[in-house]
Amino acid sequence: MKLSRRTIYALILLVAIAKNGDSGNTTIKEVAQKEGISVKYLEQIGCVLCKAGLIKSWRGPNGGYHLEKAAKDCTLGEVIKLMEGEVSSDYIESVSALSLFWDGLCKTLDSYLNSTTIYDLIENEKTLDGVYDYCI
Repeated sequence: MKLSRRTIYALILLVAIAKNGDSGNTTIKEVAQKEGISVKYLEQIGCVLCKAGLIKSWRGPNGGYHLEKAAKDCTLGEVIKLMEGEVSSDYIESVSALSLFWDGLCKTLDSYLNSTTIYDLIENEKTLDGVYDYCI
């Protein structure tokens, strides 16, 4: 499965907002600058996430975005389906070993994505903070 940049940026935005937590709203500009993403493109993604009810925006001097639900309740499956659509085996027309394999793969992937949350990504990132990349 290959995810589009749009989906990856949506996940990056959600993680950044979740990491900010209760310390205030997160602005698109902050995330865009930190991640090297176009502000305009990230704003478009923010609109999609707002319309889906994943984040909420505020205008004004203290404006920005925050999560509408807890990071533990926001699954990657939900975000990926929103941004990419459903993963399916519809293009395989006849029942065959390949179609049965693909159905099983889709179910396994769907289960994994629906059990992994934005919170899990943040926790995974914390474990990577102690890992160093050495070149000799």
